[in-house]
Amino acid sequence: DFSCDFKYIVLVINGNSVQRRLLSAVDKVEKCIQLEEKVESMVFRNLRLSSNGRLCALAAGHQKRFFYVVDFESEEAHKFVSKDLPDSNAPCFINNESEMVAVSDHHG
Repeated sequence: DFSCDFKYIVLVINGNSVQRRLLSAVDKVEKCIQLEEKVESMVFRNLRLSSNGRLCALAAGHQKRFFYVVDFESEEAHKFVSKDLPDSNAPCFINNESEMVAVSDHHG
């Protein structure tokens, strides 16, 4: 995903780390945060970057009840586990702000 100002690009590497890179120097990793548990690649968009580029919401995928909010400033990945959703897909920041995030399951 890209930040709104196209300053950053965010990549998930091997399902277990999240990298933020400057678009002006994509060959260099600016930040790299390791994930506690691996996420799946999927047909749904499973990564969303906040408008300011500080946070990344990352859904884990099919039959995985958790998602992450990655904070690039503190270099932490916060894992949230749902007791209601059977899996996690298509995260988004509400109103494109970084205060609230929504995640769906395979039913939408």
